[in-house]
Amino acid sequence: MQGTPTMGHGMGMGMTTSPVQNEFREGPFIIRNVWARAATQADGLSAVYMVIENTGDQPDRLRHAHCDAAQTVELHETKMEGGVMKMQPVDGIDVPAKGTVELKPGGLHIMLIGLTRDLNPGDTIEVELHFEQAGHVHVEATVVKP
Repeated sequence: MQGTPTMGHGMGMGMTTSPVQNEFREGPFIIRNVWARAATQADGLSAVYMVIENTGDQPDRLRHAHCDAAQTVELHETKMEGGVMKMQPVDGIDVPAKGTVELKPGGLHIMLIGLTRDLNPGDTIEVELHFEQAGHVHVEATVVKP
């Protein structure tokens, strides 16, 4: 099934730790609290965080993402190894049927590498998520300086 551009955007209920409250509904997904870390083009790096809820009966997998604010976009995981926090790329993020996955600082996230412009607080950037089953889902991330 192919996703279509964002169909809904409003106040979302969910994680109170998120600096933003927004919501996008597409196919079986409710994607909320989508935000990106403020950074300058000279910094070169930023990250996007969100909560992905799969209301469907089938699991899905986020395979990759695209954002025109970065030259490269990768799915990453931060985890503790030998007493040191390490960040590494992952080949996908599983989203269970009737389940939720949180992309958050210090955990799973979308890494923006080689920023093509400054990401200033209050800006929004479009992010296209590519799922194995649901196809493309478009969301907007609000840029925040945490």
